[in-house]
Amino acid sequence: MAMTSEITSPPASHPVSMPGLAVWASPQVLGYAMSVVSQLRTPVKGVGTPGVSEPPVLSDGASFAAFDDLRTGPVECGASAVLLADRKFDPTLTLQGEPRLCTLEPLERPTAVNQPVQLMGAFVRSNGFKAAMQIFDGFGPITSLHVRSHCGSGQGSLYARLYDAVTTVLTVLGGPDMIDAMLVPPPATPSSEGARVQSEQLPEGLSQLTGDIGALIRCQPLGLATISASDHACWDRRVQVLGPSGTVSIGQDGVSWRGPDGKPIEEHVSKTDEFQSATVQAAEEVDLWSSGQWEPLHQVDAGLTIATCEATRLSCRTREPESTQKVQELLART
Repeated sequence: MAMTSEITSPPASHPVSMPGLAVWASPQVLGYAMSVVSQLRTPVKGVGTPGVSEPPVLSDGASFAAFDDLRTGPVECGASAVLLADRKFDPTLTLQGEPRLCTLEPLERPTAVNQPVQLMGAFVRSNGFKAAMQIFDGFGPITSLHVRSHCGSGQGSLYARLYDAVTTVLTVLGGPDMIDAMLVPPPATPSSEGARVQSEQLPEGLSQLTGDIGALIRCQPLGLATISASDHACWDRRVQVLGPSGTVSIGQDGVSWRGPDGKPIEEHVSKTDEFQSATVQAAEEVDLWSSGQWEPLHQVDAGLTIATCEATRLSCRTREPESTQKVQELLART
């Protein structure tokens, strides 16, 4: 008989201390960032947006002090920590007062060990994925993994969705070997050769990617993963895991395990809006981080994750499979 239950988030403990928080969000991530801000218990002292003179106002009428210079704005509005939501943030930038940093958007290069910038809201920290990890203990060998990581306008960058998907692959299957990928940018004008021509004009940086990416990843020793990432779709983070014991399907707050015969073995249903739940998850993590109670659940090497994303971008350019190890070695020399 299948086990069926509903996953609910445990009551969040109130932070011991809530230092003032500043938010720095680019327009491409502003919708996601403000959805997270609306869920925070940590006091928000100010919001800065490049190129926007007025800060956003929440649906409940709450407004914030505005600043347009990340170097001085946070300390001027009384914040000792900053939530970044800027896909083009430069980690070498010196901020006055040296506030602590966390981010909703992944960086393109790892930060120093003594100055980590923690990434909030990863799928591997969702309720659904944590429930799946318990299933994996009795699931047996995993032969393939299929990750869908999509978002829409204002909900983040394509790089963020790719990074999140790669983190999931590395957590479940371990180190990747070769990656074969293709990117289809949003066509500027209709053209029968649009995808081919635009693929030759891929941006040099991960944070500048936009459109849809499909990737086939060979993992060591005998694992297979596929990734579908997009910043031009509705919010959707979902994973399917296959093995001799059947299929495990994972969502933001739900997970199901069906045997090879299709019959349910274990199910945890979810009735939540997945984007709303994702912003609640990220807000809870920011609250824990800002109060010093942050405890990472999964340690995936940021350098390897970035190298895997870069190998994906490179494969989109060369139209050939690329080695993550070679890309990682190249990045280490730069």
